[in-house]
Amino acid sequence: MKISPEDREYVRTFRMVSYGMLEYSPSLRTLILRGAGYNLARRLIETGEIKDIDDLPKVFLNQKIGLLDIIDESFNRMKVNIYECMSCYKAPLIGRTLCDFEAGLIQGVMEKLIGKNITRELYCWGLGNSFCGFEVIFE
Repeated sequence: MKISPEDREYVRTFRMVSYGMLEYSPSLRTLILRGAGYNLARRLIETGEIKDIDDLPKVFLNQKIGLLDIIDESFNRMKVNIYECMSCYKAPLIGRTLCDFEAGLIQGVMEKLIGKNITRELYCWGLGNSFCGFEVIFE
């Protein structure tokens, strides 16, 4: 917000829509938001904004999605943390993860650059954590 004060309004609107879907159909919300993130990943790669994994933190920052940090990489597994995530930063503990959009974006980028994968969110403000943590397992 210090850099761009209007961000607060955009985030609030995004969250109102996102959290509102939880009341009607949590599973449909997951499909929609993951799909949106996945489609954005495809477009970012097609336009050349993402050419390799090292571009991902910069894109997350520029798109104001959050501060992404790849904390562990191996042949078939990767761990990614996001701080100040657009979907859940400072959200209350609700007993579930909230970052389906970010999970879809990570999954889509990793699929296009490396290969098929399963991306799971393990840590989230919605679970009482102070960051979002994802595990990417390559098939």
